[in-house]
Amino acid sequence: MAQEAHKPMFHLKPADGGIGAHLQAVQSAYRDFNQLAQKIAVLVQTPINYLT
Repeated sequence: MAQEAHKPMFHLKPADGGIGAHLQAVQSAYRDFNQLAQKIAVLVQTPINYLT
């Protein structure tokens, strides 16, 4: 679905088909990528600024 919409998984919207169970997968992917980015930022000692 993300490939068809040419968007990252966590940017999918209902208009892209991201509804129901897909919405849970989108939210889970967002959390996973966010946690990974935070861990990397700590390791390289760089603050990250992002919109929630």
